[in-house]
Amino acid sequence: MDDTKPKYWLEQKTGLNNAHNYGMSSALGCIIEDLPTDIPPGSSAFDYTTKTLYTYDGVSWN
Repeated sequence: MDDTKPKYWLEQKTGLNNAHNYGMSSALGCIIEDLPTDIPPGSSAFDYTTKTLYTYDGVSWN
């Protein structure tokens, strides 16, 4: 596997709280523990491999 490819990427910042919306790929080895946690609550990450949406509540990804 090519470790230089990003496992997740910032797609946009939206809303009043400047929430971050990420794309990610579990096929590239990304797991929710890889996602950043220094971001606003209400942020999200969409796994394009499994078609799963994760949300960040300010403490953890769910």
